[in-house]
Amino acid sequence: MSASGVSNSSMNHQPDQTLHLPRILCLHGGGTNARIFRTQCRVIRRHLASFFRLVFVDAPFSSPPGPDVGRVYAKWGPFCNWFPMGVDPETISAEPDLRTIAPINEHIQTAMEDDDRAGATGPWVALLGFSRGAQIAGSLMLRQQQQQQQQQKQLQDTPVKTALEAGTPTNFRFAVLMAGPAPLIPMTEIIDSGDTDKVLLRVPTVHVYGRNDSVLRPFKHLLDSCCAPDSIRKVEWDADHQVPLKTVDVDVVVGAILDVARQTGVLHNSTGEQGTVSVDI
Repeated sequence: MSASGVSNSSMNHQPDQTLHLPRILCLHGGGTNARIFRTQCRVIRRHLASFFRLVFVDAPFSSPPGPDVGRVYAKWGPFCNWFPMGVDPETISAEPDLRTIAPINEHIQTAMEDDDRAGATGPWVALLGFSRGAQIAGSLMLRQQQQQQQQQKQLQDTPVKTALEAGTPTNFRFAVLMAGPAPLIPMTEIIDSGDTDKVLLRVPTVHVYGRNDSVLRPFKHLLDSCCAPDSIRKVEWDADHQVPLKTVDVDVVVGAILDVARQTGVLHNSTGEQGTVSVDI
């Protein structure tokens, strides 16, 4: 699969007004691709266009289309996934699997570099993922948290293990996890498996779930169970396994995103206004 990303305005022939904005890296679900996810997020993108530049990245592994994807987007292939065929994310080992992690690192790194080359200058401030993409987004946030904890210990002259190579260091401030199943996937060496701080994600997260989600129903645990209770904000809406499209639903999701962006210092004033930006839908 190509590792190229699709930005907020990459299909628009108008001058790109989002190049200076803080950037959110967007990870699609299993059996789909960046172009489809960009379309599914069209209302969310429109509501966030004055605040953030959204960059959509393709997963590294080829895949058949996911549930309903083949019916609606049959001609929008090729389709891809965050896990290779035959790998069950629910039974994945507690040890990092480089066969899965290295291609994910490469695709994300390439998408970020491609967006830099396109002229974007805003900081990378957040991750947004849907379904398996949410699972990977949460796992990337946990890896960042673990690596930052390692750095803090090193400053205290405490011997620590070296984390797996993760490309450019990141400082994502929050994550938006939509319809995400547990567990978080190990993407770096866990220093002390007995320390629950290493396995609970404490970075602020927005969790979005459909109350009638038939895909998540068989799962015993969802991603919010992997996060510290005081770090999460949950949004539920009346829908199945899909991205919110109606304005009444999107308004609530976007409101939660902007609140967390202000809480983490990504947006600095009381309204978060950064001017009006038009985006190609």
